[in-house]
Amino acid sequence: MRDRVPKYPGRVKLIPVEGQENVYDMRRADEPEDEGTPMNTATFLRDATAELAGLARMGSEATPDDVFQVLLKRIVFSTEDLVPGESDLEDGVLYLVYKEDG
Repeated sequence: MRDRVPKYPGRVKLIPVEGQENVYDMRRADEPEDEGTPMNTATFLRDATAELAGLARMGSEATPDDVFQVLLKRIVFSTEDLVPGESDLEDGVLYLVYKEDG
């Protein structure tokens, strides 16, 4: 991800809202040298990524923190609980999965 690099940090333009006294729309006027990576679901957490983490039930409500929690719960100190799995990824790479309890 790339940070936004503004020429004039914090500069905004206030545009009067027609028919509403003392109400303004605010737009960035910082003249960025680099727009940076957009801050949206496509860059933070795609639905497909949430689904891979087992969060399909959450749909578009899943957050990056939800994925971090899933990953942290899967960390183990040995590989005894790992078994070969199959990938549905286009490159067909095999991966390891945790055995289900019970």
